Amino acid sequence: MKLVKYIFILVAASTMFVGCDKYLDLEPSQSISEGLALDSDVNVKSVLTGTYGQFDAASLYKGNLLRNADLLGSDGELLWVGTYTGPREIAYKQMVAGTSDVTDQWTDSYEVINSANNVLSALAVVNDDDRDRVEGEALFLRSLLYFDLVRFYAQQYEPGVNDNAHGVPLLLTPTRGISDDSFVGRNTIKEVYDQVILDLTRAASILPPDNDVYASGGAANALLARVYLQMGDYANARDAAHAVISSNNYSLQSTYAEVFNNDNNTSEDIFATQITPQDRFSAMTEFFSIPDYGGRDGDIEILAGHLNLYNPADDRLALFFTDAGSTYCGKWNNQYGVINLFSMLI
Repeated sequence: MKLVKYIFILVAASTMFVGCDKYLDLEPSQSISEGLALDSDVNVKSVLTGTYGQFDAASLYKGNLLRNADLLGSDGELLWVGTYTGPREIAYKQMVAGTSDVTDQWTDSYEVINSANNVLSALAVVNDDDRDRVEGEALFLRSLLYFDLVRFYAQQYEPGVNDNAHGVPLLLTPTRGISDDSFVGRNTIKEVYDQVILDLTRAASILPPDNDVYASGGAANALLARVYLQMGDYANARDAAHAVISSNNYSLQSTYAEVFNNDNNTSEDIFATQITPQDRFSAMTEFFSIPDYGGRDGDIEILAGHLNLYNPADDRLALFFTDAGSTYCGKWNNQYGVINLFSMLI
């Protein structure tokens, strides 16, 4: 998931010297055609790596998507004191059509989905030994984006109540140019959930159990468990979670605090966003932490309404800290620490 830059420029450079008669027939590096980018095993895998780079965008899993969820779901538990207007509008439920954080999350989500669709459309050129892994990773990334999109931009799933309510547009093939066909409507909430389950079930069956920091069978099952929980399908949620636990690929850390502020995945992490010095910092550190740890000015304060939800003996309380009279979350005090998306406790 490490951020890979200039990938399409490299692909373009590799095709420059195909023949002298083609020397001047060059495409702009920022607009390489799918015929060039998806014509070989190496190139398809490069596009997949680039998809992880898009997934790592600040508006998405570099942190802002998680931040937005906390701000939107807060009920007297968090206080936004930063200067940025977008997060403030989200925190105070005053979003308008021009709220950039909302539009950025939507647009960047569909960019990741389109890249995943491009990979899935070109599986035929991927080496046989790697084809299942490449397919599974693309399906996982697409599923994760759709699951979060439908929860942010539609009603919450209520089986038999709002099955036909508007969800989000479900695009399963690449968009390689804008035409009248590009202006699609929203699929129903049920259709989006059905597609996510279909794709994750497939991904869980073909992904390797261990895939370094990339999507694995465990990650697919962990996300599947979360989807079923959202649906209130507790039996299937139990079974998917059991598949993760019984794989014996993950183990709990000795303390809750050891799960966070790590440069690399721990034995407890199933899937996490990787942050490198090239990324400068995670958005979670940027907004939840303070300058001493690489954050801004402590943009998000933790209020008593949240702290009072814990039993005084709860170990999680130890991760909150006070600075200049305000309380902050101590999970994100490492500006290069991984952002835990799925772990044994999350």
